[in-house]
Amino acid sequence: MPDVGMVGPLGNAASFQSVPHLTNHETGEWNKNPLENGWNISMMAKAALLLAQVPFLELPILNGFVMLIQRQVLEVIGFMNEEEFPYGYGEENDFAIRCASAGFKVGLAPHVYVWHHKTKSYTSSERQHLLKYSGELLKHKYGTKLREAVKNLRWSSDLLGIRNSFETTLNSSAESLSSSLSILFILNIMGKKSKFMLHGGWISLVQEAVGLCLQGAYSRIAVSEQLIDNFNNAFPVAHKHGIFVGLKAVSYTDLATEITSKGVLYDYYVATHWSTVEAVQRVVKKYPNAISGYYVQDIETGFLTQVRQKIVVSKTYFAAKSGFVFVKTKWLQQQLLQNFNVSAYLISPTLDTKIFFSRTSSWSLRIFSVCAMIRVETARRNPLKTLKILIDLKTQYQGRVIINVFGSAPEDIQRFLFQNNLTYNVSALTVLGILNRNEIADLLRRSDVFLDFSEWQAFGRSGLEAMGCGCVPMLPMHGGTSEYAVHLKNSILIDTRSTTSALLFFHQILTGKVNLTKLRIKAIETAKLFSIEVVSTKTFQLFRKFHEEWRVKRYLNPSLWYKD
Repeated sequence: MPDVGMVGPLGNAASFQSVPHLTNHETGEWNKNPLENGWNISMMAKAALLLAQVPFLELPILNGFVMLIQRQVLEVIGFMNEEEFPYGYGEENDFAIRCASAGFKVGLAPHVYVWHHKTKSYTSSERQHLLKYSGELLKHKYGTKLREAVKNLRWSSDLLGIRNSFETTLNSSAESLSSSLSILFILNIMGKKSKFMLHGGWISLVQEAVGLCLQGAYSRIAVSEQLIDNFNNAFPVAHKHGIFVGLKAVSYTDLATEITSKGVLYDYYVATHWSTVEAVQRVVKKYPNAISGYYVQDIETGFLTQVRQKIVVSKTYFAAKSGFVFVKTKWLQQQLLQNFNVSAYLISPTLDTKIFFSRTSSWSLRIFSVCAMIRVETARRNPLKTLKILIDLKTQYQGRVIINVFGSAPEDIQRFLFQNNLTYNVSALTVLGILNRNEIADLLRRSDVFLDFSEWQAFGRSGLEAMGCGCVPMLPMHGGTSEYAVHLKNSILIDTRSTTSALLFFHQILTGKVNLTKLRIKAIETAKLFSIEVVSTKTFQLFRKFHEEWRVKRYLNPSLWYKD
């Protein structure tokens, strides 16, 4: 901004540049705005940056407590008038008017806050005398021009908006701004009749949020209000940290409005589903110095059937690329780059080792046990082929094998088979229905092999959870499972285009050709590397580094505010 000649910041006691209040409502004098309980100067400065709509707001005159003056201004109009204002007070107004008259812009940097201790050079009576003297002199020199300047400042809707924003923030953002980093993850809107069914993406997100809290960040997840009790019950540790925030919005336009109306400021607003990207974009349009993020947990275009919807989803990847896009597997990173030319940061996946841990005492004493998740409503999880493999395995080995399935109710599985004109003997399997996380962990500890016969997995959380419980996962070789799974080292990777590969490996295990104990021990060792406590340090460092670089860029290059 080469035409800006003179700029000043917001402050606590800076006349018309003061926040959050202009005057003391009891005395009518300028408000000194002492810091509210729980607030410090750094928090106020952070609020200024996040609340600022523009990098520069043109004003007629400035408070003189802090000013940044371009050298060219001094070369054109000279220095401040020490002859007429030898003791200060008024010289900044005189200088600002001369600066503007010479064609330079004068104004406010609303993203900067500086604390002002007020008068330290003069006593109160001396200050009043100087104010009276300079006021008369300025009135004589500039008359109507000065009166108009003061009038415009007093009734400025821009300055009023800044003060109102600060007042709202002081009532709601103390906790988020006192943290070294603040992040709001935004889940997709769930209808009032939606069933609460946990899936891997949610679990990953909650564990990442908990990990960031453990590192000192203020991390929250926005969820549909009617499901907040379900989330709190499903994730008691996250509930303890106060991670879930309920929202009433039923549309994504309303979602963005509700988030901003709460007045809680965050450094990051992170979409977690393609449908929430637009809401995040709307939020950061209001808060241009906040970071728009997108936690891509799958390539949704891979399982959508309608071309129009695929196009819509593809556009969300492009829309988010100017912010902080991140994934948890190299496979997802490659897919985004190859198919959409979107670069993504890589964070490590996490495992809750307080739930998914192993007990080794019963390995050699039990009948060979297999478990699998059946999700009849998710075609890419290959429910039909998974059931066929398990029934064929039971038919071939009878009492030598125990097979448990979970993830769908027994009646839903029967209905699914009927709809597909199949008569599989599901009674040969033990159908446990929908289990909670602790029940899944108990099942995995009782099992020797966990079968995931999905067409592909962007990550495959259940496979890593199985490892933590000492259960060897049999996983699709296609996708992101290689982030933790190494074939015949700690897992078994199979080609899920044919059921033959899975049955072949089951046969090799049961005939002793695959050393399951060796795989199991390595699986447990691998799982420990992904504990929330271990991984969260690196994730936090990545978020913080990106934030620091982002903030410096915004300060040094205001033109970035207007991009997009």
